[in-house]
Amino acid sequence: MNKTRFLPLMLTFFSCAALAATMPTFQELDVNTDGVLSQQEVERIQELDFTTADKNGDGFLTLEEYSLVMEENATSEPEVGQLDTKLLQRHVMEQ
Repeated sequence: MNKTRFLPLMLTFFSCAALAATMPTFQELDVNTDGVLSQQEVERIQELDFTTADKNGDGFLTLEEYSLVMEENATSEPEVGQLDTKLLQRHVMEQ
């Protein structure tokens, strides 16, 4: 396969994997261990739109709501700004 055709495929694959791998677990984020995530507890996750993720609008994310976000991020195509450039550079260097 031609490298120029292969590269976009690899970008998509590695970017999705890298994004899913960077999402912290619910337990890692729930610092006060109250069983829900506040907006402050998830503010470091740039990929997360809290208002959209909070399906019931109570101001907190449940494990179910956060799991949906993780699934969506793992299966969606990343935007250009979300690409893992170090991984891309390493892949290009290996070619």
